[in-house]
Amino acid sequence: MTGYYIHNGKSMRLQTLFSNALNYDWFNQSIFISNPLLTSSLVIVHHSIIPIIVKTASSDNSDKRFGYGDDFPLIFP
Repeated sequence: MTGYYIHNGKSMRLQTLFSNALNYDWFNQSIFISNPLLTSSLVIVHHSIIPIIVKTASSDNSDKRFGYGDDFPLIFP
């Protein structure tokens, strides 16, 4: 599965080992009403996994830090 991480208008191509990687926005919309508790745990997982993937897949070795305010993951199969 290939993911694209958008940061300040720049697209970074990511290779992820998580076959069940989700587009958080779509998934959250569909599951929030039926199970708020599960949604809460997914938010934690989402915020934990994405920075690890970004740092690992970074083309250079500089320490890049991403804020969640204007960054969002787009996951494509």
